[in-house]
Amino acid sequence: MTDSRVLPDIAAGLRTGQPAVRALAAELLARWGRPEGLPAAAEVASGLGLETRIRAQALGVFQSFKGPRLRRFLLDVLKASQPQPAQVRVVALRGLRWYDDDETLSWLGRGLSDSDSSVRKPHWMV
Repeated sequence: MTDSRVLPDIAAGLRTGQPAVRALAAELLARWGRPEGLPAAAEVASGLGLETRIRAQALGVFQSFKGPRLRRFLLDVLKASQPQPAQVRVVALRGLRWYDDDETLSWLGRGLSDSDSSVRKPHWMV
């Protein structure tokens, strides 16, 4: 995608009622380095009743940006009172790999000893 004229059309996808479209729009904007999709991505990623694949796609948007509020959001996903699906945990850990504070490092270490082998594999570290 090289034509920035499509950005308004992509951004319009953030306002749809369909979580899959909102997640995709946020992901495409992130590829352009555009953070305006982060609120929609956070809302979709937090949707516990949504398909895991859609939540993970939305959560993946956070891998393209860095900041204390984004870090806190990713940690909150991992700390949720209900255990998150493995696919969601993997993407949250992947988004945290840029941070080096003690709390984040502790959660990254937990990822390496997760009960699910797909989370334990260090592929999320790359």
